[in-house]
Amino acid sequence: MSTSGLIPFPEYPFCWDLGWSFTRRKAFESCKRRYWYDYYNRWDPEIERESIMQLKGLSSTPMLIGEVVHILMASIAKRLLRSRAEIDRDRFNIYARKALTNALNNCDFQEIHFGHCSEISADELWLRLQTFMESYLSSDRYRWLQEEWDPEQGYLIDPDCSGETRLAGMKIYAKPDLLVHDEQGMLIIDWKTGRRDASEHSLQVAVYAAWAREVLEQPASKIRVADAYLKPPYCEETLRCSESELDAVVKQVRSERASMQAMCIDVVENKPLEKEKFHMTEDTEACRFCNYRELCHRI
Repeated sequence: MSTSGLIPFPEYPFCWDLGWSFTRRKAFESCKRRYWYDYYNRWDPEIERESIMQLKGLSSTPMLIGEVVHILMASIAKRLLRSRAEIDRDRFNIYARKALTNALNNCDFQEIHFGHCSEISADELWLRLQTFMESYLSSDRYRWLQEEWDPEQGYLIDPDCSGETRLAGMKIYAKPDLLVHDEQGMLIIDWKTGRRDASEHSLQVAVYAAWAREVLEQPASKIRVADAYLKPPYCEETLRCSESELDAVVKQVRSERASMQAMCIDVVENKPLEKEKFHMTEDTEACRFCNYRELCHRI
């Protein structure tokens, strides 16, 4: 496999500094107690960390499908570096089914833990997975990658790292699923297996654009970011930000990170305030989908 054109993802020495991420942001906004369990469970004075980590590790069928889809999408892109020939669908299905089986064998499901069902149907998940992959393999995006993509202009394919990087001196996590170049400049794609929601996802991809502007030294006018929704029919919602809009994104990340740091007694060590300061959400409907619901005795 040729690596000519591969953009190196920067590495940084370990530090305790709080790192902003879209996932962390969602937890912080949805429920401060959930945020505590996600990021500060080692400081919990009441519950053994092992018990919290077990709940944190619970997945769901949509999450598992998303995980396997990302594995397969990266595999397809890397194959295109070697060959532009049509994919042998029978061989690909064997590979995809094995990836699904491996994921199933290493997954503890919310649905089973909380008694919503007694078992997970691998055949049902396989049908859903096939739907997503067929949607992509018949899309104009895949055809463009197969026929026109020039990796030597620079690319990234789901970097094998945590995604830790820097933005305006701040520690953040931002790991693009796919970065390529076309006649309009740089295009960063984020694969989505859930419902279309531009209002929720726009900040995530805008942060990718701000990162590319700073770390990869690209002008805003040459950066496009896209949420690629794999549920049929395949579609991309593309965003191009101006320099001032990317400045605003950086300012928003800085503000949100400062709000998170305000919940720390020691910012340098990222040590939190006492657990009681991390209040439970008032939206009890959100508790229905929380891994930690049994710890709060609400449901």
